[in-house]
Amino acid sequence: RVRPGEKLLWKGVVWKRKGLIWRERVFLLTSAPRFAYFDAHGHPPEYKGEIAWTYDKPAHSRRRSQHHFDVVTDDRDYHLASFDVGADVWIRRIDCTLNMQATRRLVEVADAARRVAKAALAAAAATETPPQTETSSSSSS
Repeated sequence: RVRPGEKLLWKGVVWKRKGLIWRERVFLLTSAPRFAYFDAHGHPPEYKGEIAWTYDKPAHSRRRSQHHFDVVTDDRDYHLASFDVGADVWIRRIDCTLNMQATRRLVEVADAARRVAKAALAAAAATETPPQTETSSSSSS
């Protein structure tokens, strides 16, 4: 389920390992960015969790084999497998989403810097006193 304000970027079946057991999950990669997963066999699919990351604590992906890959966060490594499209497709999807997040963050920082600079220029202009103009009168006889 996509939350308000999010766009669904990718959706697919991915196997997730926890301990020794592999479970089939439906993964949603959104513009938040958020990587949520659901029980693939539930009707409706039951929300099971998400792999959380932030700009300050980004995740990264690691290829293990043609089908197996990891998503690594500060908190844990998620062991995943995709047998329909393969690991490389999911790694590209995740990396693309992380790059979009980083670009969005850089744009936000640049916009904030522009607003600060504009406010500083406006404040400086408001405190300046206009130059006095001299009037010279020449007398002619």
